[in-house]
This record gives sequence, structure tokens and C-alpha cells, in this order.
Amino acid sequence: MTLLDEPPTAVAPPAPTEPVRRSPVGSWRFATRLARREVRRRAGRTVLAALLIAVPVVAMTVGSIIARTNADDWTADFERDYGDTDIVLNGLGFAWEAAGASDDAVPSPLPEGAVVREYVWSGTAITSVEPYDDNTLWFVQFGNLSFDDPGAAAGIDIVEGRAPVDGEILLGRDIAKKLGVAVGDDLTLARPSGTWTVAGLGAVRGNYRTDPVVVPGFDPDRFAPDYGAPMTLIDLPADTPVDTVRRLAAERNGITRYDDPWYDPTSLGAGMAWGYVGGVLALIVVGIIVAAAFATSARRQLVTIGQLTANGAPEPVVRRTLALQGTWTGFVGAAVGLAVGLAALPFTRSIMAEYIVGHEIRAFRFSALDLVVVAVTAIVAATIAAGVPARSAARVPVMAALAGRRPAGAPAAWLVPTGLALSAGGLGLVAVAALGAKNDEGVSNNVWAFLVVVGITALVFGTCCAAPLVVERIGRLGRRASLSWRLALRSLARSRSRSAAVVAAIAVAVGGATSVAALADVAMADDRCCPPTLPADAVVVLSVPVLSAESDAGRMVDYGPFADRELGTDATSALEAIVPDADVVPYEIATFDPAPFDPDVDYNWPGGPLVATPALLDLLGVSAADRATLADVGALQPGMVGGYDSYFRASDDPSLLDEQLTVEYRAEDGTISVPYAIADDPIEFAGTGELMITADAARDAGFEVVHTGVIVRTGAPLTPSQLDDLAALQQQLYGTPLDAFIEPGDPPRSETSNRSGTLADEYVEIRYEDPRWNSSSAGDVWLARLVIVGAALGLSMLVVSIGLSLAAAEGRDERDVFAVIGARPSSMRRQAAARAAVLSLVGIGLGIPLGFVPTWVIDRVVHDGDGSVTPVSVPWPVVASLVVVIPVVAAGAAWIASGLGQRLRPPSPTRRD
Repeated sequence: MTLLDEPPTAVAPPAPTEPVRRSPVGSWRFATRLARREVRRRAGRTVLAALLIAVPVVAMTVGSIIARTNADDWTADFERDYGDTDIVLNGLGFAWEAAGASDDAVPSPLPEGAVVREYVWSGTAITSVEPYDDNTLWFVQFGNLSFDDPGAAAGIDIVEGRAPVDGEILLGRDIAKKLGVAVGDDLTLARPSGTWTVAGLGAVRGNYRTDPVVVPGFDPDRFAPDYGAPMTLIDLPADTPVDTVRRLAAERNGITRYDDPWYDPTSLGAGMAWGYVGGVLALIVVGIIVAAAFATSARRQLVTIGQLTANGAPEPVVRRTLALQGTWTGFVGAAVGLAVGLAALPFTRSIMAEYIVGHEIRAFRFSALDLVVVAVTAIVAATIAAGVPARSAARVPVMAALAGRRPAGAPAAWLVPTGLALSAGGLGLVAVAALGAKNDEGVSNNVWAFLVVVGITALVFGTCCAAPLVVERIGRLGRRASLSWRLALRSLARSRSRSAAVVAAIAVAVGGATSVAALADVAMADDRCCPPTLPADAVVVLSVPVLSAESDAGRMVDYGPFADRELGTDATSALEAIVPDADVVPYEIATFDPAPFDPDVDYNWPGGPLVATPALLDLLGVSAADRATLADVGALQPGMVGGYDSYFRASDDPSLLDEQLTVEYRAEDGTISVPYAIADDPIEFAGTGELMITADAARDAGFEVVHTGVIVRTGAPLTPSQLDDLAALQQQLYGTPLDAFIEPGDPPRSETSNRSGTLADEYVEIRYEDPRWNSSSAGDVWLARLVIVGAALGLSMLVVSIGLSLAAAEGRDERDVFAVIGARPSSMRRQAAARAAVLSLVGIGLGIPLGFVPTWVIDRVVHDGDGSVTPVSVPWPVVASLVVVIPVVAAGAAWIASGLGQRLRPPSPTRRD
């Protein structure tokens, strides 16, 4: 039998069957299980990503709890400060007007059985007898509270020792430290005079930043009349209705436990919102690094991806599997962050109370919803970070994925328009927000600030779109480089997703450093832009009159002209002892008899221009050209024109040159008009910006020339000891503005001023230039720049180290291949160093404009045309340092790390992972 005799019968093919379709729920369940398995298998990546996510979660958790704890709880705060007291007048805080109160209203009498206690609780200065610094603590809260009174003692927390009794004193911890005393020591003060034994150290429960001094039984009559408003505590009978308590308190401008005079329903919401915005920004920065980790992991999972695709898994399932790994990792990071944030609270209570919230924390308050929102935000951020590389990884062809290779395709076409749109839109939002804030006068600052945050976030995402394009272009340029550089650049280009994420993260760090450096330079330049007030050898002593603008209702105030004022013998003798053999010349001003005025409408000061004596012109450093202008016109304005607190040339505003400038003074017998010119050259010393007039022009205009002080020139810079003596003399002559006490031998106090001076109607002011007051010396500037560069270096090194660690994990097989073909260890070290240097340089190149451009836009919009503000400019010292330091340090660290890695784990072509 042959095939020709009996041909085979054709077998019919099987009937086609419908593919089994999994339900959406089933596909999600499958992707979730597979993602959880991969998260557990890749423990290193999971720990790294989870810890990165946990850091902002901890900050957001603690921040939300602090905001809730610090939120208004008036009843609890009132009981903390005053115990069971019913009504408080002028309490431990500041005085305020209660709702419904009237100055003319007569309060109704208190019910029978009410108990009223009065104490003094006043801000003041105290002066010690024992020398330290200048012997004066300039601001303390001084009171005569009785600790036998539970209502008065409730607000004071005794942290060491015990409550004081008569003859004893309680001090704040900082005060005791400055005075060098401890519990049990005797303390002698000059103001207020007396000796007391330190019984304890304490703090104000409601404000730890307040320095208390409590002396039970201190005589209230020792306070000046305009100080020491009594703190009144009123206990009402227990059966007094709440409405009656509120009415009695309102009639007396008092407070109760029932009504919060400072209630602001928006404060908590605004604080929480801004904390959430800050946390989201931190998660965005962290998410860029996490995306790099997932991009590397997706590349190492190509075989798994290929197996899924070969077995019929659709692309959405593969994409979900990769993205859900971020979800699981975010869940772990959120759980760790929440646990750490909550567990740290009991151990940081004292630190938070003293340095953050500033008051006693009885119990932490938090909302479960806040914590849920924080956790969900972290999980969403991690899911997005994993989903970005998942889109491209899920599209790898099956055979390429099974071979563990990923084709290096061109960057997506949508990156260019999307990046441009995000950058332009973000910059536009920043400009609009700056313009809105400038014209809004602070009404909607939160809205404009939020728009700035959104705009900067858009710029960051635009940079993320640009990073892959730059990395791909660098890979092409590597074809022309030497072997080590070519291999390094080729490796960066082949791992474009990971390299782009590292570049973007470095750009964000460098951008932040550039922006901060530019703003810091402006702040310090503004601190230094104005000339010194006086020459280093000059002292100006003025007798400044104190004039009251108070009058009875409907009555006008009528000042007379100033008279010649001579310094007292004590002041003259003290000044001669400090600066002996100095040249002393009069300081003169022009004065007039001003017209009466209504103080409720305006003010008419009897002081006119300064008299431009040769000594004054030398003191201010007026140029020869401006002196000639002064002699020709009769009066000269060195600055303060157009509202600018700066000294500028008239040529900066040519319109002023053709305008007739005149200032008018309202005198008793008519108007005094003074034509003047603007100084063409800025004065050398900013001792005054007032109008100057020659003596002849002043008399011709109707002024009277009087002496109000002296100008002292020593011929040599004042020494530190002379500067200290002048400060002490100023305190002695000018008085201590915050000194609330009356001591035997004190001069009478002015009825119109809180200052204790040498005369009832004037005080003495000493002006001099102390170079030690300059807060922005050259050393400070470079220290600030060093801190900024150090912070940027630390963040950049963290990002580079993570990126290179991921590259080392992914390129282990590649390193083994190099070992097989005979590559030297030094060649692999050079490749690692080259990768680190290139990543740093590219990130810096993108980060400098990312940080500077929006800063420059905000500055130009807000300060356009304001000549008194230094414009923002490129911080070249910081930029140069970033360009040099970060790549060099990153390359050196990569070189060392590669060498250590090769020694600890040598390349092996026989190893099986």
C-alpha cells in the first residue's frame, strides 16, 4: 500500500475559540499580587524608595500635628494661664478692646461675693549691680504675682526650685543664666533697687519666649505712672450666669473663658494648606529620585515583562504591574513615615514646646483625616514615580524583553512641546503672581504665593521633560570622545530614564541654591548699599525736644520756635572724657514759629532745614560741585525725593532737572517757600537726608538759626572702648525707654514720653558710626555662600550616589564583560568618574536657569522702577563654585567608590545572579 493507493484524509483544523477574557477586577488582582512579589524580591530598591518617601511623610505628619496642637483652644489656654478665674483685665498677654466695650460706658457693679485681686505685670528693663555686658536686660516681664493665689500663679511654670514668697524672686532661665545666678543665690539689682533671694526658675506657660521676673509683694507705687497697668483677676460667685460673666467682662474690656478675642477661623486652614503644599513639593523632588530607582528596576525586570507579554498579558496589565510596585512601596514608605512621626512626638515634646510652638504642650492633638491625606498623597506620588518608566517598559518587544535588552529608541516627540508649555506657563504664573501680590497690598498673599508654588512646580516638570532630550544628545556627542568617555556617555544614554531623573534632581538642588544665593546677595547688598551714617571719627550730640501733639477736643496746638539748646555740664564733661582734644563745632538748624494745627488732622513741626555749615558739609561728604550748587540756589536736597530712601543723582530722573522744586513751611505769619536743587552726586555719609540751607538763605526766607547740638571730630577713628563709652553715655543721657521703675534721685519724667531723660521736655541723642553693627561684612557674605554651596553639594552628592548605585546594580553584567575582554580596573574607575561628572554638569546647566530666571522675574515685576532696591543679578561666585566643586567632588567620590567596589566584589564572568 502506498500513499498513491490510499491518500491521507485531510484533518479539519480546530474551530476557533474565543479568548478567555479576564475581568477588570481579576486583572487588577493579578497585577497587584505580582507587584507585591516584585517589591518583596527587590528589597534593596524597596528600602531605598520607601525611606526617601518616608522623609517628607515624617515632616508632613509632625507638621500637621504641630498645627493642630498650636491651634486655638481658648478655654484650655485660659484655664492654663488663669486657673478658675472668671474675668481677667490686662492679663499675661497684651491688653485689647473687648467687643461691645465703650470708653464712656460706666461698668455695672460686680455681684455680691465677687473677689477682686490686682497685680502688676509689665514689660520693662532691669539693671543689675554686678557688671555683665551693659548690665541691662532690655526686656523682661516684671510682676508682683502672689503664688498663694491660684489664679495668678497658674500661668507660671516653675521648672527649678520653688515658688517665691516675700523677699524672694523668681527668674526666667535665660535671665538667671545671663546674670550668673542660681537657685539660692542673692541677687542685687540697681533698677529696681533691692536684694532678693532666688527661690526658683520659671517660664510663662503661654509663651516660653517671655522672660519672667516675679517679686511677690513688690510695691506697685515703684512703677512709673505710664507703666504697670494692673492685671486684675475677678472671681464671681459660682452661680453667676454665663451671659452675666460675658457682660461684666465686656464692660471692663476684660476676657473670659467663654470668648476668644483673637479667634481667626482661617489661621489653621491656611497653615495646614501651606504645610501640605510644602510636603507635596518635597514629594515631587523625592519622586524624581524614586522614578530613577523604578526606571532601573524596570530595566532589570525585562525578562519578567517578556514572559508576561509572551503569555498573552496585555500591555495595560504589564503597565499596572510595574506601576503598582510604586503603590506598594509608597504604602511601606507612608507607614514608616507615619510610625516614625508619631513615635517621635513624646521624645520631642520639650523641644517642640520651647523652640517651635513656644508654649506648654499639655497634649498633642491630631486628626486621623490629616494622616490619611498624608499617606494617600505619598502613595499617589510613589505610584506616579513608578508609572512614568512603566509606560515605556511595557512597550518593549517580546523578544528584546526576553533577551534582557531594551532598544534605545528616540525620546518621545511630546517631550518638546510639553516641556516648552510647562516652562512658559510656569514662568507666566510666577510673573502674574508677583504682579498680583505687588498690587494687592497683602489682601490675598496666600493665593499669590500658591500661584508661585504652582508656577515653580511647572518649571520643575518642564526641566524633567528637557532632561531626557539633553541626555540623548550627550550620548550622540560621546561618539567623538575617547574610549572611557565614550563608554560612559553611551551608558548614560542607554539608561536615559534613570540618567534623566538624576539630572533633573540635581537641577532642582542647584536651582534652589542659585535662587537662594541671588536673594541673599541682594539682601546683603541692600544692607551695604547705603553709605555709612557718619565718618569713623565723628560724633554728633543732639538735644532733641519732646513736643506733645495732644490737646483737648476741639482745641488747636500752637508750638513756638525752637530756642538755642546747650548741652548740660554732665554731658559735656562725659563727652570730653571719652574724646579728649576733639574739635567741637555747633550743629545748627533753621526754625520758625509754626501755625497752629489740629492734631487729629495733621502735624506742624517747628523744625526747618539743616543749616549747611562747613562742618556739616564735611560731615556728610558733600562734593565740590554740589557745594557750588548749594551756594548758587541756597538750598540742597541730598536725597529722600520721590519717596525713595536712597541717595541718587538727579540725572537718574531727568524730569527733575527742568522742574522748579520748592518746599513750603506753614508759619504763624504766612508760608515760607524755599526753592532748592537736588544733589547731582550722592553724599558720602548718610547722616541725614534732610534739606540743607545756607545760613544767609535761611534768614532771608524768614527762618531763625539756632544751635541744637554739637559736631565732634576726633581726627582718628573711634576706638572700641570709645564706642562702648558712647553707648553707655547714651543710655545715661537718653534714659532707658523700657525702664518702668522710679528710683530715688531720678529726674522727673516727661508727661508726653516714656523716656527717662535729663530734662522733662527733651532728651539727648548721640549719633556715631559703629562698624561692629554692620551685619553683612565680607566674612558673612562668604559664609552665607559657603553654606549655600555646601547644601547644594550635599543634595547633589546624595542624588549622584543614588544614581550611580542604581547604575552599578544594573551594569553588573556589563562590568563582567569588560573584565572578560581585559579592561583595566582603572578604565572602569574612569568610566564611573566620567558618568558622575557628566551627570553633575548637565544638572548644573539646567539648574542655574531653573533657579535664577523665576527669581529674576519676580524681582523685576515687584521692584520695577524702584531705585532703592538692588536688582537681582547672577550670583557668579556661587555659580562658579557649583560648576567646579560639584562635578569634581562627584567624580572623585565615584572614582573611590568604583575602586572599593571592585576590591570588595571583583568582576566575575562565571557568577550567576
